[in-house]
Amino acid sequence: MRTPRDRPLGDIQVRSNIAKFQADQAVDIAADNLLAKALRDLADGNRSRADAYIEKAMRLPDSRQRGGPAAQGAAHLMVFSAIVDEVELADPGDSSWLDRALIVLDECGELAALDLKDALQSVASDYDLERGEKKRIRAAVGEDDHEKAIALLLETGRASARELVQQCLDAVILYQQ
Repeated sequence: MRTPRDRPLGDIQVRSNIAKFQADQAVDIAADNLLAKALRDLADGNRSRADAYIEKAMRLPDSRQRGGPAAQGAAHLMVFSAIVDEVELADPGDSSWLDRALIVLDECGELAALDLKDALQSVASDYDLERGEKKRIRAAVGEDDHEKAIALLLETGRASARELVQQCLDAVILYQQ
């Protein structure tokens, strides 16, 4: 078996892949940090400052690891993480995390609701929830592909990635109250 050093260009491909990975990771970290600052400012009631952070995040390039705009991926992870953090801290039989999520589902914007439904579907399939919790989630979110519904809204111009990010951050604020 040939090692990278035995090849005509040596280990240049390996170095190139490492450089690409590091650049992709930097974009994701930047989006996470900018939206964390925006979330903090939204929680403090400083919408104009939060909007400035969101705009910076929206200007970041696409994330290859997250498969789309870096800010959009970071916002989805914030919604998902808010739910998962509470699921993992909850005692068996404590469904307060789900009670809050279903309240937010009714109060948040359409795009955030779709994102939250997607997160709840993932939690229901990936976590060992009580039977009643899984039943409540299925009743609230259905079986639709909510990620696909978001993509369709964005592709057809009926919504923007900026609106999705803003609504997701607002939903996280609602959930954490």
